[in-house]
Amino acid sequence: MTTIFIIPGFKFATSHPSHKWMKEYFTGLGFNVKIVDIHWNNRVMSDYVQQFRKYYERNKTETNYVLGFSYGAMITLISAPELKPDKIYLCSLSPYFNEDLKHLKPAWKKFIGQHRFNDFSKFSADKITTQVTAPTIIFYGGAEAAKYPRLKHRCEQAAQSIKGAKLVIAPNAPHDISHPTYIQTIKSI
Repeated sequence: MTTIFIIPGFKFATSHPSHKWMKEYFTGLGFNVKIVDIHWNNRVMSDYVQQFRKYYERNKTETNYVLGFSYGAMITLISAPELKPDKIYLCSLSPYFNEDLKHLKPAWKKFIGQHRFNDFSKFSADKITTQVTAPTIIFYGGAEAAKYPRLKHRCEQAAQSIKGAKLVIAPNAPHDISHPTYIQTIKSI
């Protein structure tokens, strides 16, 4: 049996409409689909990663894929060296690793708070990406790249650092995994 774990973006519940198409699509392909319920409130990235690790260990099957969007892509990437899934999909990988923090605008740093900022600083994308052994596909949207150049940079850097990773751009797609172009791009892969 092949299971695909889907880790949503920040504050998205498993019932969010953006996951409906993924559940239907991957179920139709014969996957056992597990949309991971992350408890977002009053927690930091370390907590999210630990929560996913426990969930993955309880629910993994013979073959396991992990697809994460935004913060979910961070969780996927951070946990991949330890969990060693068979394949990972990083969709719109958020740029909040240690190397990215110096580029945060002061207003955004204040918004995320010092506690979350300090926790992000524990994760080095440069180090983590060299430890990933799973085949990796990295997606980002063309419109989101224009709006969020640091996200584009983080995705491109990860694609260069992860051995054999493939970078795929969803034309004109914003930061929305349920956008028609993003959906079509994922389905084409």
